[in-house]
Formats: sequence, C-alpha cells, structure tokens
Amino acid sequence: SPSFEVLIIDNGSADEATWEFYRSLEADRRIRLLEAPGKFNFSRLCNQAAAEARGRVLVFLNNDTVVTQPDWLSRLACWTDRPGIGVVGAKLLYPSGRLQHCGLVLGLGGLAAHIDAGEPGDQPGYLGRRDTPHEVAAVTGACLAVTRAHFDSVGGFDGEGFPVELGDVDFCLRLGERGLRTVVATDVVLVHHESASRGRGRR
Repeated sequence: SPSFEVLIIDNGSADEATWEFYRSLEADRRIRLLEAPGKFNFSRLCNQAAAEARGRVLVFLNNDTVVTQPDWLSRLACWTDRPGIGVVGAKLLYPSGRLQHCGLVLGLGGLAAHIDAGEPGDQPGYLGRRDTPHEVAAVTGACLAVTRAHFDSVGGFDGEGFPVELGDVDFCLRLGERGLRTVVATDVVLVHHESASRGRGRR
C-alpha cells in the first residue's frame, strides 16, 4: 500500500482544464477527488478533507503552492513525531524568490502577520532565524502538518469563527493551549503564489 495519499478537495471549479487534469489522475489509486461545492469556507474544506483522510499525519497544502524538493513531505512529517510538537509549517517563497512565510507573529499588522515577508529568500536573517527550525506563534494553512490525533483533539479548524482567514492561527493557538508547540521547518521550502486562486482577502 502507498505510504501517502492525496486528497483533492474541489470547491466548485469551473475551468475545463482543471477537470481534464483531474481525469488524468483517475488511474492513480493514491489520489482521490472530493467535490465540495458551495460558499468558500477554508476551515470547513480542510475539515472535510481531514474526515476522509486515512493517514496518521495530515498535511494541508494550498493549490497555489509549488513543490521544489523531492523529500519535502518526509522532512515535514518527521517533525510531527517529536514530543511536544503540535503543528509544523514550511518556509514559503514568492515566485520572485522573496520570503512569503517563515512563521506568523501575533499583533503584527493588527492581528497576526508573516514576519520578514518580502525579504530576500536566500538570506538567513537575524541570528540565522530564517535558516534554523524554530518555534513560532502560528504558521500558515497554505502548508501545515499535524498528526490526526492532535487535529482531532481540538476538533480541527473552526469553520464558524474563522471561515476564510485566521483559521490557521486559531488552530495553532488552540493546540498551544494544550502545551503543544508550533514550529517552522525551515529546511522545507516551497513556492507559494499567495492568493492566486481566490484573490486577496479571500485566501
């Protein structure tokens, strides 16, 4: 049996090219398509996918991310087995190579925001922070790993309170209340076309 599965949760795609792509994947038994039409609710979509997933580790990944490392998944997942770790995120770069995400800071920008966003992605930052795995307040749901046990322990994402934005922050904070840390695995690097699918303000 495969060591991983891919669940694609589709929220009403209308582009024929998208459906052609889905049809091209039908022969791969590791991949399943879940159709979830209706109003966009990021948190509920993640919860729906999690309910269908069979794995011990859940990795939530936006459709506007680009994988750049062949072993990114194993690197990310291995962090979830460490004692005291609740949520694991990755370093995300804009297509330009500048930093998009290396952890979120509470209070920045009013509620929570990405620290060092827009800085050169190949620079280590203050005391090498951007090249060193470290604890943060929260990570973005664009690429987020967590064990099923931890996910279920807080009831997943809050689709009522945080349907589109800040659900990832809330999720990390609720696990933090249980004594579980959120870390950025800075050796896992993906490219993120932030909000490319839905536009700004709609994730």
